[in-house]
Amino acid sequence: MTVRLLDADGNPVKDSSGADITAKTDADGKYTFTRLPLGSYKVEVVPGEVKVDGTDVNLADYKQTYGYGSSTKRSEAGKGKLVTPTAIELTAAAPNATKIDFAFVKPASVGNFVWFDANKNGIQDADEVGVAGVTVTLTDGAGNPVIDLDGNPVKPVTTDANGKYEFTNLMPNVERIVANAGEENYKATFTPPAGYSATKSYAAADGEKDSNGTESNVTLTEGQNDETVDFGLVADGMIGDTLFWDVDNNGGSEPSGADKSLAGVTVKLTYTTPAGVEKTLTTVTDENGKYSFKDLAPGDYVVTVDKASLATVCPGALLRPTPVGRLTDGPRRARSLADLKVTLSPGKMTNNAQDWAFTGVANTAIVKAIADPVEVPAGGFTPARPSPYTLTVTNEGLSPATGVIAQDKLPSGVTFVSAQGDGIYDAASVSGI
Repeated sequence: MTVRLLDADGNPVKDSSGADITAKTDADGKYTFTRLPLGSYKVEVVPGEVKVDGTDVNLADYKQTYGYGSSTKRSEAGKGKLVTPTAIELTAAAPNATKIDFAFVKPASVGNFVWFDANKNGIQDADEVGVAGVTVTLTDGAGNPVIDLDGNPVKPVTTDANGKYEFTNLMPNVERIVANAGEENYKATFTPPAGYSATKSYAAADGEKDSNGTESNVTLTEGQNDETVDFGLVADGMIGDTLFWDVDNNGGSEPSGADKSLAGVTVKLTYTTPAGVEKTLTTVTDENGKYSFKDLAPGDYVVTVDKASLATVCPGALLRPTPVGRLTDGPRRARSLADLKVTLSPGKMTNNAQDWAFTGVANTAIVKAIADPVEVPAGGFTPARPSPYTLTVTNEGLSPATGVIAQDKLPSGVTFVSAQGDGIYDAASVSGI
């Protein structure tokens, strides 16, 4: 490192050749100006290329931690100057001045990733995403505030849209606001958002792929960029419930009476991650028609019934108008197979009210048959002779036919005599029903 000698006014002192008087630090960082006339001087560190442990580095990449007369204690952090602020007096009584020192360090940093551990294994899997807005606090080992290399308090940070965070411009050794307190390391503390909790810690052999837990001690060396302090989040959100064949056509949000559960139907759950990536989870209804998506984070979701698998399990199924859900009593409404939008929020992380009831089309027919005679006589029917006949109503559809009326209007010249079974005669419309 080059050190320049200045006069009391800050001008370079020249040698007999007119060149600036400078000195180079040795391997131990020592420098000396010798055989100087008595007087007033200043010393300046010249920025530029220097050697650290034999390696060429640029002083601009370092921060000053000590400056003679300008930064000698914690309260003066970040105030160090490359020039001594006041003149150094060499007198007959004190012709030598020592400990005109300057200190520099390469800043350290720590950070990296907060993610949602969807499968709760404590490991950052390829398809798991970061969580935005998580607060991370950096203190000394005892939880006391710390300052950075510019003397500013190290404030909490929040993770970005990709779950990333970072603290920069740090001293390798903890520089505390509270002197002589705490331990000789930093401590990173994560605050789980509402609706989340911490996953298991140190689950992977690779320290870059696991979670360090809610609190993590951090030791930094000079210039170190520690990108291994991560935090995994889990949640206990749940969405589900039942798909069934509404045999008796009475609707409702769960099977009753002769209704049949629909097993083996694929149900999909679609959502968008905080990073803007759309994801889809799938499951299949069990023998009771139940489905469930578990371990969900707070957010917005859409539940969809897969049409192809529904057609396989229940050919000809039609979506029956059903109540909005168990949680609210309201009028029935028709649903599509993909309109169940569900929001999970802290305090409301379970929604087991997403049900579907299905029915089918009724296929009715009416057959009219003469009972006596079986065939029409050759000369036709004899007037005033009773001719009994039957009306048979059938339903070959998948669901009951309710509210169906079968009507046979009497032709002109025919008079109603009597009816048996469920039939009735309506004189006003001159028909048998």
